[in-house]
Amino acid sequence: MKVKVNTRSLLWTQIYLLLIVRLISSLISFNPIVYLCDIVTIAIFVIQIKHGLPRHSVVLLFAIEFIYWVISFTMGLSGSISAFIELSRVLVRFYIIFTAAFRVFDEKDYRKIFDIFDIIIVIHTALVFYQTYILHYTNGDMVGGLFGVTFGYGNTASHGLILIGTLVTVYKYFVCSDSVRKSAIKLVMLFSVAMITEMKSFVFEAALIVILFLVLDGRIKARTGLILAVIPVAGIVFLDYMINYFNFNIFDLDSINDYLNRGYGYNIDGVSRHDGYGKVFNRCFGGNWRLAIFGFGFATSVSPFTETYFNNMNLGNFTYAKMFYDVGIVGSILYFAPFIICIFKGLELRKYNKMVSAFCIILGILCIYLNFYGSLLESDFCGYYMYILLALPFILDKRIQAGDYTIDNI
Repeated sequence: MKVKVNTRSLLWTQIYLLLIVRLISSLISFNPIVYLCDIVTIAIFVIQIKHGLPRHSVVLLFAIEFIYWVISFTMGLSGSISAFIELSRVLVRFYIIFTAAFRVFDEKDYRKIFDIFDIIIVIHTALVFYQTYILHYTNGDMVGGLFGVTFGYGNTASHGLILIGTLVTVYKYFVCSDSVRKSAIKLVMLFSVAMITEMKSFVFEAALIVILFLVLDGRIKARTGLILAVIPVAGIVFLDYMINYFNFNIFDLDSINDYLNRGYGYNIDGVSRHDGYGKVFNRCFGGNWRLAIFGFGFATSVSPFTETYFNNMNLGNFTYAKMFYDVGIVGSILYFAPFIICIFKGLELRKYNKMVSAFCIILGILCIYLNFYGSLLESDFCGYYMYILLALPFILDKRIQAGDYTIDNI
């Protein structure tokens, strides 16, 4: 039997591979297997080159950003080629997957992805409970569900999964494609995973998603009452667990301030979720606006010149701070531009379908938020899936430009 290999089949291979590769890597203790995802991405890129890149402003923006990286690297004070290659690998692979999804995907593909998440949430929750209560991994940072029990990554990827899962679940609830019972069960599972894996911020993220859907929908439905009840009840249980078990009190300003100002590794000298720009500008750039505009040009801990800054300040753990350090204001604007454009494209879609518009707007907001929360958007699962979803408003805009104004619910 002849197997047809094309962009669409490779994209779906990548979508499924991302769900199993980390778990397999954890089970057989062979980390190089995760680079299978890179091989698939390279294959997608080769096919894309043969057909030529799509003509669209956001694709052009990605190309401009990469050219700027090259210029920044060549003109940098102490650029490291390994740092340049690593950052290129981390981000360019997502740009490739975005471009491919933009070219070949349509609403049917996204509807299928949304339906797959129903299964993903159940399997992931079951694995989290198994790893915690059967295998006795009591450290939440070790529990990764579908992503194995590797310290650090599994927990991070799990956060990305439950965040996307919540976005999809709430969307499907609001467009009435899911029943009240099904939506409530999925939300309870997602909150359970967040509680076990110590995702303290999830209660805020889930509440934000619901509130934004309510505001952007523009109408309050009777059935909305249930989802508004599930979030506070689950949130109260979640917060009580955090207060008693992890000593994190949402009602205590000192506890909140400590969490917001905490760098990874609890390094008081490092950047945190909100002060990275100021600390990088003052400590790393020394108030030099030329450096602030263009950055150091991929000068990382490979260079003794920057070891004090990059390592001791935990810049690698916060994407927004790392981008500012490496490529300055110009590079940061280019990096964040697609997320901002996604929000505006979502706003333009309001005249055709309010709920799809709301989904796209909230997606863009979450992408921006994740860059300040940590480096979640650089991880394999979250990065690939988010950029595939990010292509949706641009796909719909392409259809509208072609004269098809009928936008159905996903």
